[in-house]
Amino acid sequence: MINKTLDQIYRMYLRHELWAIRLSMKARIFAVFIIGTLPFAWFFLPGLLLSLPLFLLIFYAGLIGQVVGFVIGIIVVVVASIEIFRLYILSVFMMFGERYTAETRTVELEQKLGL
Repeated sequence: MINKTLDQIYRMYLRHELWAIRLSMKARIFAVFIIGTLPFAWFFLPGLLLSLPLFLLIFYAGLIGQVVGFVIGIIVVVVASIEIFRLYILSVFMMFGERYTAETRTVELEQKLGL
C-alpha cells in the first residue's frame, strides 16, 4: 500500500519535471521560473508541513530531540540541494540556448514514465 503510494508520488514528480522541461524549452527566457516550480511544490511546501512536528520534537524532547532534528535537517538539506542545483543548472543551460541536456533528460523521463 505505502509502496504503491510512494510510486504514484514519484511518478507525479516525474510528470511535473517533464512538463517543466518541455515548457522551458518553448519559453527559454522563463526557464528558471518554470523549473523553479519543482522545488517550490515538492520541497518547500511539504517542508512547511513537516516543520511543525520537527520543531516540537526539537523543543520538547531535549538533547535527543535536538540531535534527531539536526540529523533529519542535514539529510533533507543535502537531498534537496542536490536536486535543486541539478534543476538550476539545467534551466541555465536552456536559457543560454543549449538544448541537448534538456532533450536528454526529456527522453530519460519519458522512458521512466513509459510514454
